[in-house]
Amino acid sequence: MIKSKTKRYVIEGICALLLIIFSMMSYLLTKSLSVASNVSEDYIYVSNEILNNAIPVIAEEEESAIIGKPFSEEGISIAKYFYDPSASQEEQEKAIFYYEDTYIQNTGVDYNKEEEFSVQAVLDGRVIAVTTDDINGTTVKIEHENNIVSIYQSLGEVNVNENDTVSKGEVIGKSGENALGSDLGKHLHFELSINNVFVNPESYYGKTVNEL
Repeated sequence: MIKSKTKRYVIEGICALLLIIFSMMSYLLTKSLSVASNVSEDYIYVSNEILNNAIPVIAEEEESAIIGKPFSEEGISIAKYFYDPSASQEEQEKAIFYYEDTYIQNTGVDYNKEEEFSVQAVLDGRVIAVTTDDINGTTVKIEHENNIVSIYQSLGEVNVNENDTVSKGEVIGKSGENALGSDLGKHLHFELSINNVFVNPESYYGKTVNEL
């Protein structure tokens, strides 16, 4: 009888121990699922914040840093090309001005249209000069980041003043006439300087300032 009673107590003890272990495992599993659920909700919340707020700001900054053309109207064409020393003789002839018995190499690009057209800033920047002379007509110079300067000459109308801050695409004036390009009619003479060196604007449209 004693032997049989001892076995019963052992079995009951083992059952009680298993019940305690099972209860603890159930508690830990429930707590783990609760924590995982909270982490998941927080993660979705943070992701939505990033998608809703951060990405559009970055895209807007990148767009404003891309060099645009100094006009947006249709029907505008190149009347005089940038002078490239490595270009063919035929191309170089299309990039030379003849003024008062002197041949002048074109340091920019001249655009024209049958009627006058709006001229706009190619990047965000600050107007550093607005001048007028008989040869170049009215000129607007805009300073941009990364030592970039855009120059707009032969303007017939000007909408900005020195020290004004302008945004990319903002209309700064209208095409006009000057003595140097008198045979071009109403046009825009546009120059782009990077690190104090004139470059061919046509090769830089669509590039970001960080690519230069």
